[in-house]
Amino acid sequence: MVILAAGCAGTSRPVIVSASDGLQINDFSADVTDVFSSELVRLNVEVENVGGTTAQNVNAVLFGSIKSWTAVTPSGMQSVAPAMTPPLQGSGSPGDMSKRIWTMTAPYLPQGLSQDYPVGVRVGYDYTTTSITSFDVVSYDQFDLLRKKGEFVQVDTKSKNSNAPVKIELAGSSPMRPRVRCVEASAEDCISETMTLTLANVGSGVPFRKGTDLGNPVSEDIGVVLIGIRTSSGKLECDTGVKPDSASDTVKIVSSGLDAQPDKKDLRLARGFGSVRIPCSFTMKAGEITSGVPKDTVTAEIVADYSYAIDGILNIKVTSNE
Repeated sequence: MVILAAGCAGTSRPVIVSASDGLQINDFSADVTDVFSSELVRLNVEVENVGGTTAQNVNAVLFGSIKSWTAVTPSGMQSVAPAMTPPLQGSGSPGDMSKRIWTMTAPYLPQGLSQDYPVGVRVGYDYTTTSITSFDVVSYDQFDLLRKKGEFVQVDTKSKNSNAPVKIELAGSSPMRPRVRCVEASAEDCISETMTLTLANVGSGVPFRKGTDLGNPVSEDIGVVLIGIRTSSGKLECDTGVKPDSASDTVKIVSSGLDAQPDKKDLRLARGFGSVRIPCSFTMKAGEITSGVPKDTVTAEIVADYSYAIDGILNIKVTSNE
């Protein structure tokens, strides 16, 4: 995790920016951590958006030994904020911060007993990662010219991501070039190259299918990310490898143009919290390649939508008051 912190004029708290988190728990604490049975305890959680996009539907729920306690205020899934904006980089404005407080009555213990009770909080929110990958495309004539001069060199593509707990990498070679001289009027693909799409959870929590009830999640929703692709030209098609029971082929994620809404598909991270890598192909027809210029530049925009959960745990010592 990369965290940048800087003081800023006009605010009472520093600007915190993390490359690998959306929300972070700044504090999860109790007003007292050594109590007698039936005493009141106030639990406090403070969260802040340190990522790159707005967090939606921010909720918190207590877990652990919480069923042994008596809730004075509701202990189930509670709203923290409908939305929390990220820090505005370069302006000295920190991300939104929100708090939630619960009041609980300590568990009853028989005479002569003392027990540590672990209490946890899970903060869940909806988040988005946006990745931009640019790569060059050259015509066959330009490739042939560079080849004869010994100047045709390919490099690896590099993806830029918004600050978020799920990262996206589209790997390939640039510039791409036709394998043969293309006929401009042909309906055949002039360029056809393989690429690799990788998604990785780099944050401090676990991703879930967007909209999952994180107070009562099911295993099928763990690690599911909704992916959409748009390209400025050509077509990028990625194979999820998933074949539904009623389908004749595997599910593909196919790019739309930059001015259209992409057709989004689910992609599951390994073990729900690791990474996943799938094969892709980029194709481009001859009519889309500009002749007489050194190169065209293609932009691939990949968006991942998901819910994300982060946890905090503390221990409270309870002693019988009998």
